[in-house]
Amino acid sequence: MNNELSLRTLGDVEQHVKFLGKNCYDDYIPVKDLKFENLETVKIGKEKHKLMHMAQQGIAFRLGIPLSYLRKCSEELQAYNMNYMIKFEKNQELYFRFNSENSIRTVFSPKYKKLDNIQVIRNLYSMGFDKKTEVRLNIDDNFMALTLFNEDKGFKINGNEMRKASVFTNSETGLASFTLSALIYTLRCANGLISKKNLSLASFRHVSDKTLAKIPALLEEASRELTVQKKHFELSTKSHVNDPSATIQSFNKQFQINAVEREAVDWAWPKEEGDSLFHIINTYTKAAQFESLSAAESYKLQKTGGQILSLVQ
Repeated sequence: MNNELSLRTLGDVEQHVKFLGKNCYDDYIPVKDLKFENLETVKIGKEKHKLMHMAQQGIAFRLGIPLSYLRKCSEELQAYNMNYMIKFEKNQELYFRFNSENSIRTVFSPKYKKLDNIQVIRNLYSMGFDKKTEVRLNIDDNFMALTLFNEDKGFKINGNEMRKASVFTNSETGLASFTLSALIYTLRCANGLISKKNLSLASFRHVSDKTLAKIPALLEEASRELTVQKKHFELSTKSHVNDPSATIQSFNKQFQINAVEREAVDWAWPKEEGDSLFHIINTYTKAAQFESLSAAESYKLQKTGGQILSLVQ
């Protein structure tokens, strides 16, 4: 499902993120205490725990067994392979993250240093943002995209009022790095476009406590990048497309749009239909609102809009 919420202030987002994290916990688990019953269930000592998707992916990676192969195996063969390969794990213990139902969200090496969503929000307070700061939030179990609007005035392109913003993404389960990107937000239809350009040092694996200290400089860089994107947007309205449907199909293939994301694009096209690259870009950003998407898939479609915009000359 699409996970963009109606929350509109940073204070509301903080409360919601705290609620989601309530009763979640982490622990270092001795490898010798692990016994897999199948891909979806593991015993830690005498207690059974469900392995969520990202935990399955993390365990398969550590075992050196392709997840796609394990899924094709019978439960008995899954257990045999996993319990055999765990004997070769070089660490004596692993870092497990649990949800409020005692299911395992994900598994990391003991060197992993977590960066939780609530840490990102609280760091924004330390930078001078307050609980009334205008935001948008898209979040699920594995991914958060938090949009903060710039204070400067917006602008209009092709009759559409747009605002500059910055979007923070984070994953508590290892799905993605912590990132900061420039974003242009269309007020009329709530579309958001993520800039293609990677800001300097704007993507971090969760291995450094210094990650959040770099945010102020990156916000300044994001603001400069948005000025460039505005010019590209203006040019996109003048970029005629002879066969929009074929062009969209080509972009779907080029940017590896999956089946659910393609369905979202098909849903969005009639709402943004037109004969310029501007309309195609808006189709991908509109598609990010499709109900069946995960938070990460929504973000990907917004980013695809930015990648297409970067092609405008």
